[in-house]
Amino acid sequence: MILLKIDNVSLTLDGSRIIRNLNFSVPQNEIVGLIGATESGKSSLFDLISGVYIPDEGKITLAGIDITPLTIEKLTTLGVARTFQNANFFSNFSVTDNIRLGFHNSLKYNLFDVILRTQKFFNSEKEIDERTNELISIFNLSDYADMFPNDIPYDAQCRLDIARAVATSPKLLLLDRPTGGLSINQAEEFMNTIEMVNRRFKTAIVIIENDLNLLLNICSEISVMEYGTIIATDNPIEIKNNQVLTSICLGE
Repeated sequence: MILLKIDNVSLTLDGSRIIRNLNFSVPQNEIVGLIGATESGKSSLFDLISGVYIPDEGKITLAGIDITPLTIEKLTTLGVARTFQNANFFSNFSVTDNIRLGFHNSLKYNLFDVILRTQKFFNSEKEIDERTNELISIFNLSDYADMFPNDIPYDAQCRLDIARAVATSPKLLLLDRPTGGLSINQAEEFMNTIEMVNRRFKTAIVIIENDLNLLLNICSEISVMEYGTIIATDNPIEIKNNQVLTSICLGE
């Protein structure tokens, strides 16, 4: 079953055609890789899916719902989450509180409940505390729970970033170069974390990644972008063995 479907989408920014008649789909509960040379349009595609930009033409649907004109906030409530190359944490909040904020869309109380401290308020707060602690454990952040994000190791920051995204209960998770800045061993371990998220939370994931080898064992398929459009989609081994496509990804 297809979760995300993009039909003939184009985007123009400052007079330049960034995305050109692009077609792309993501099956439900699958991990899909997205590769291409620098400036091929990968992050701009994420911008379209996550509501940063509205396309000039074409249509984007999520689980059959037209999400083309929707805002970032509305898309979050529908189950679209995204991480960026450079995570932007709430630096004055602890690791725990950064994750906790991810649950704001699932609050089950209103201002009236807050003011009167109703049972609904306390029950919802307790549930969020339990779910936050669960994510802290799942993503191996217990040693850093009370620390500020900027004071923890970089690989832990990467886990915090994805944990915060998972807190929004996404159907679709967009990861933009999630292993940037990690060592080879750390990057491979982080790919295991991504695979765990896919299995445990039944979340479809799209990964922009520069290192094709990191995608080989976790992606069901990989799409290649060039000049703002998808030029090939195939299983990881076929993509890797296609010298023309790998040369394009390297900008050769």
